[in-house]
Amino acid sequence: MYSRRRFETILVTDNRDGILTITLNRPSTKNAWNNTMYTECAQVMNDSAKDDEILAIVISGGEETDHFSSGIYIYDLYFMQFDRDI
Repeated sequence: MYSRRRFETILVTDNRDGILTITLNRPSTKNAWNNTMYTECAQVMNDSAKDDEILAIVISGGEETDHFSSGIYIYDLYFMQFDRDI
């Protein structure tokens, strides 16, 4: 389902034994969250909530980095539009 979809800031591993893995994929910024990453993760999580086969979601910083995320990308913070329903 997700492996065929292309995302700009995340990698998604299809459901395995009820587990879906989202890997943050912005190593040049130490996986700093920007509006695109927020939107892509929210989209995958919302879609997953409708899939009865997905029992858990794991969010990972990936194997290429020694960190999970450096936090929010300050430049984009000003422009982010958070949807309170997510």
